[in-house]
Amino acid sequence: PKPKPARLRAGKGIRTEDEDDRVLYHAAVAGRLNHKDGTVSVDEVYTIRGNVSLETGNIKHTGALVVQGDVTEGATIECDGEIVIKGLVEPANITGGANLTVAGGIVGDPEHAITVAGDVQARYLNDVNLRCEGNVTVTSQIDHSEVLCCGRVEIPRGRIAGGKVMAYRGIQVGHAGSRGATGTTLIAGSDYRIEARQQAHRERMTKLQGAREQITDALAKTLAQGALDEARRKVVEHLKSKIVQIDEALKTQAEAQNRELEEAARGGVREVAVLLELWSGVTFRLGGSVAISDRSYDKPRLVTLRRDKVRILPMGEMNTPS
Repeated sequence: PKPKPARLRAGKGIRTEDEDDRVLYHAAVAGRLNHKDGTVSVDEVYTIRGNVSLETGNIKHTGALVVQGDVTEGATIECDGEIVIKGLVEPANITGGANLTVAGGIVGDPEHAITVAGDVQARYLNDVNLRCEGNVTVTSQIDHSEVLCCGRVEIPRGRIAGGKVMAYRGIQVGHAGSRGATGTTLIAGSDYRIEARQQAHRERMTKLQGAREQITDALAKTLAQGALDEARRKVVEHLKSKIVQIDEALKTQAEAQNRELEEAARGGVREVAVLLELWSGVTFRLGGSVAISDRSYDKPRLVTLRRDKVRILPMGEMNTPS
C-alpha cells in the first residue's frame, strides 16, 4: 500500500518545539525511549539490582524495567514499557508493552506464558509459550516451544526442533528439526490474531441473525392476524425497519470480515528459509497448503509456495528469501 506520512504524538516525558515547518520532540526526563502506536514517550526506568523472585514479589510498572539478575520460577512481571533482563528467565508470566530482551535464555512450562507487544530477543527458548506482536530473534535454539508472532522469526545459525513456530512475516532458521525431535511445525504467512478476530465477527453475526429470526417471527404473527388497524400497522413498519437495519449490520460485518482476511493475506510472507540443514519429518504450513519433509537436506533450502503447493527448493540465485 502507498505509505502514509508519519504522524507522531507526544506522550509522557516528551516536550515539543515548533521550528519553521517542523516539530521537534525533546526528552523532558531521563529514561528509555518508547515508540508505540504513533506515540513517542520516555519511560521511567525501574532497575532491580538482583533477581525477581517470590521473595522480592511480583513486578508491576508503568515504565521500562531492567532486571540485572534472573527471573525465577513463579514470578510475574507486568510492564508497559521495555523489559531488559540481564540473566535468564525460568518459568514465569511476563506481559510487556514494548520489547523484551533477555541476555540469557528463557525456560517455560505449560502453566506460564509470555506476551509481548514489541520484539523479543533471547539466547534460547525451551518449552516456552510466547505471543509476540513484533519480531523474534534467537541465537541458539527454539526447543519444543509454541511461538506465535506477527513479525519475523530469525534464528539463522540456530535450530528449531519440536513444537510450533508461526510467523506472519516468514521464518529464517539454520537447522529445522533434528534427529530426535518430533512434531516440528513451521507456519509462515499466517497472523495468529486473525482466528480470534474472525471468531468475534462470527459471534456478532450469529447474534444478529438470531435477532433477525425473532423479529421475522414476530412480523409473521402480526400479519397473520388479518386486517391491520393503525396500531398494528405501526408495529409492522417498525419490525420491517428493524429487519433492514439488521441486514445492513450483517452486510457491514461480512465486509469487515472479508477485508480483514484480504489484508492479512497481502501482508504475510509465506516462506521458510532453512540456511544450513533440514531434517525429515518437519511440517510446513504456508497459507492453506501443508507439506512434510520426507527426507533430510544438508544444504540450504527455501520452502515456498508454487502454484498453491508447498515446495522445498534449493536455495540459489533464483530462489532467495524475500
